[in-house]
Amino acid sequence: MQQPITTESSINLPVRSAARLTNVSKTYLLGKTRINALRNMTLDVPIGSFGVVMGPSGSGKSTLLNIIGCIEEHDFGSVQVLDADIGELSDREMTRLRRDQIGFIFQNFSLIPVLTAAENVEYPLILSGMSARDRADRVAENLAAVGLSDRAGHRPGELSGGQRQRVAIARALVKRPKLVIADEPTANVDSATAHELMQMMTHIQQDIGSTFFIATHDPMVLEYANQHWSIVDGSITNSGVF
Repeated sequence: MQQPITTESSINLPVRSAARLTNVSKTYLLGKTRINALRNMTLDVPIGSFGVVMGPSGSGKSTLLNIIGCIEEHDFGSVQVLDADIGELSDREMTRLRRDQIGFIFQNFSLIPVLTAAENVEYPLILSGMSARDRADRVAENLAAVGLSDRAGHRPGELSGGQRQRVAIARALVKRPKLVIADEPTANVDSATAHELMQMMTHIQQDIGSTFFIATHDPMVLEYANQHWSIVDGSITNSGVF
């Protein structure tokens, strides 16, 4: 059974938006071909929302996530993440923002295969310098929250796809990030497991008060959103509030 994750005061800082993009464009060069991944995109992700951006493969979803997650730089426009103007941050400040305040859930799980579930969840805390005792408590709490206390000593190869995604979710949340970014979190699991994962993420989001921003092509995920956007060819075509 899932256990609630305790909150920390840092989540409740007076941030106006989790992310705000204004007239943002991003272009890639593939040989001599110019790919317009994002086209003059304007988007506001409210703080505390459970937002979903829908779109087909190649629509710009991953580029959008990477820019909001401070992994890629944009070419034109303005990007604010947790009230920080990304264009004005140094590389060190960008790394600190990404490390300390943003959690990532990847489509392919991105777990370290030689580490156990507990060690994978613990790894971000080691990087942050948390004490071993505090790390142990935090890891146990997060594995309990995703229903995997009994799999703490198992390596990724010994877990099902759904269990690996649960470990990835626990790892993303272990630092109590203000913003959680998820790229196709239901892509590699069956429909029943997908619903379980979405229910778990919405419950955890309510417990810790973080903002979730999810990119997907799975219409089922919209059932759990309170904000949604559609993206086609790098542009937002519609948006709404549930």
